[in-house]
Amino acid sequence: MNKLWGDITPDKELEKFCVGDDLAVDTKLLPHDIKATLAHVQMLASLNLLSKNELADIENGLNELSKIVSKKGFKIPEKYEDGHSFIEFELHKSCNKLARKIHFLRSRN
Repeated sequence: MNKLWGDITPDKELEKFCVGDDLAVDTKLLPHDIKATLAHVQMLASLNLLSKNELADIENGLNELSKIVSKKGFKIPEKYEDGHSFIEFELHKSCNKLARKIHFLRSRN
């Protein structure tokens, strides 16, 4: 899987230095990130930026992800850049391109 920065493949040592324990930290934050994403998509729907059907599809996908990450011993796989990319790419499996809409009007920072 390509990282969010595209086809650039950084040196493994450089990536390890820059990324550090980000995935371990993001794994701990993931349940909260999923809840925040749920609140965000509900806000988008309240502004009519998502249809009721789109909201329902995204909510179902996020609720399924929540079940997965709540299992004991879960860790974000190393193929993902961070928790945000894990949510988006995993949500894409159930919601297809609709998963891209979760970041509309929302900064990753």
